[in-house]
Amino acid sequence: MTGDVISWLSQCAKDLSLPQFGELLFSLWGVWKERNDRVWNLKRLKAWDVSLGIVSRLKEFRFHNHKPPRSKSVHRAVWRAPQKGGLGFEIRNETGVMLGGGAWPVSGLLSPEHAEILACKAAVEFAGEHGFGPAILETDALEVQHQLPRCALANLSLLGRIYDDVGILLKSHNVVQVLHVDRQGNGVAHVLATYGHSLRQNAFYFSVPDFLQAVIATELCTL
Repeated sequence: MTGDVISWLSQCAKDLSLPQFGELLFSLWGVWKERNDRVWNLKRLKAWDVSLGIVSRLKEFRFHNHKPPRSKSVHRAVWRAPQKGGLGFEIRNETGVMLGGGAWPVSGLLSPEHAEILACKAAVEFAGEHGFGPAILETDALEVQHQLPRCALANLSLLGRIYDDVGILLKSHNVVQVLHVDRQGNGVAHVLATYGHSLRQNAFYFSVPDFLQAVIATELCTL
C-alpha cells in the first residue's frame, strides 16, 4: 500500500506543474491533520466540514503564496504591519431616526471588502440582540451585497467563513433584504468607521453622539 502511494505521488509530480503539486501536498496535509485529530484528539468532523476546511485553507495558501511577475529591478523585502482600520454601523427606523450604532478599531484587514463584511456582521448582531427587526441591511460594497444572498450554499472565497456566519445571522435575526446603496447614502456609517479607527475599544450608541449630529441632520434634510 505504501508503495502504491509513493508511485502515485511520483506520477503526480511528473504530470502536475510545481504550483499544482504544491497545492496537492498542502491538501493531503489537511487530510493527514484530520486523521491525527481523530486518532489522538478524538475529534470527529463530518466529511463536508473537513473538505470545506481544506478548501478554505487552500485558498489562504494560494493568497499568501501568490508571486507577482518578475521585474528587472531588485526590490528588498520589507516587513509590513497588518492593515488597520475602523468599523462603523448605524441602525435607523423608517423615518431616519438613529436607534443605535457602533464604532471600533480593527486590525489584520485583508481588503475593504473584509472591513465591510465585518461591519455588516456587527450590525446584524447588534440589531438582533436589541430587538431591532425586521430589518433591511444596506451596504455600499456591491460585492458584499452580491455575496450575502447566496448564503444557501457554502461560500468558498477567502472571506467565506465570515459570509457564511452573516448568512446565518440574516435568517435568525429577521433581516428581510440586503440592499446596495452608494457611498453618499452610507455617509454616517463611514464617519463612524473613521472615528472607530481612532478608538482603543468598542463604542456603542443608543442616541446620536455629538460628532454625528451635523451629518445626520444634513441627511435628514434630504429625505
